[in-house]
Amino acid sequence: MADFSAWQYRREIEVSASNVDATLTDVPSLLEFSNDSDLMKARADGYDVRFALTDDTELNYQRLLWSRSTDVEAKFWIQIPTLDSTSGASLVMYYGNAAASDGSSAADAFSASGLECAIQMDGTSSPEPDITGNGHNAVITQGTQSAAGVIAASREATAVGDRMLVAENASMDGQDEVTVDCWIWFNDLDGFYADPVCWAKQDYSSFGVRLYGGSDRFQFNVGSTALTHTATIVEDTWYHVAARFKRNDASGLQIYVNGVAATAVSTVGDAATPSNVYDYSLLSRYWNSRGMDGRMEDWRYWVTADPCGDAAAYAQWTYNNVTSADNEMTVGSELSNGGVSQIIGGGILSC
Repeated sequence: MADFSAWQYRREIEVSASNVDATLTDVPSLLEFSNDSDLMKARADGYDVRFALTDDTELNYQRLLWSRSTDVEAKFWIQIPTLDSTSGASLVMYYGNAAASDGSSAADAFSASGLECAIQMDGTSSPEPDITGNGHNAVITQGTQSAAGVIAASREATAVGDRMLVAENASMDGQDEVTVDCWIWFNDLDGFYADPVCWAKQDYSSFGVRLYGGSDRFQFNVGSTALTHTATIVEDTWYHVAARFKRNDASGLQIYVNGVAATAVSTVGDAATPSNVYDYSLLSRYWNSRGMDGRMEDWRYWVTADPCGDAAAYAQWTYNNVTSADNEMTVGSELSNGGVSQIIGGGILSC
């Protein structure tokens, strides 16, 4: 257990289970603060902020945003070790220690089992880093620009050939299980017939997510097998899409849009994802002449069919955690470290 006796303040956080259909492990979870005056008592750079379980087990986190003037605007990714489908989770936030070193680590916050690559796309130059530390950086080979995102910043493609490439790597080739997910926004749905979101190809073995045909619906392809979601996509709207693959499984293909599964799943045969692909192409197909007009943020590649233990629950939590006004978390009032609080009627009462 960590020793937080040198921290002056704490706030208790209750994480809701209302949108957690199965217990998740090591799930990255977003927490935001807007116009928060209490956090002015933290270091000016926010380095002293810490997160822990109620027994003071310290948690991994990334400080995504820290903006301080007359109050604080902040965004954190917190790795929650167990998010229970019945009870949620109880956390504590500590701050107020001028001598503390920086506690933020993106690689640690995104160290869930099976997470091979995570690209947040909030940078301003190429390459966009893989924050897992695995080195699968996204190189901007033509165009793309920084744009507003649903979490922070995104990358936007607007011209023919705009794209980002994640280089082929043995750890991302020929996998028996894969999940890819990201946030996506379309400026224009009237472009090429297949508006690709992410794509990889070897000969005629395709793997990827695209907006299919003229139907304006997301489709997931692995080889000759494809599954199309029933949700109709519209322009100028953020969507979370997650695509799950498990080799030789009765329900091996599934795609989730805003946490909702497709109405049917597809059986996939005894074939892995492509090997020796022509890189993973984001916002464009693997060739220059076709691309999408839109934005992408927070692209993740998992070498498991069940991120954080359950793909459906992960997709549902990720969508609701980001889009709900309170991030599915109730943050208690400030306490002097050593004070007590009680949870009463779903709220937090300071004593």
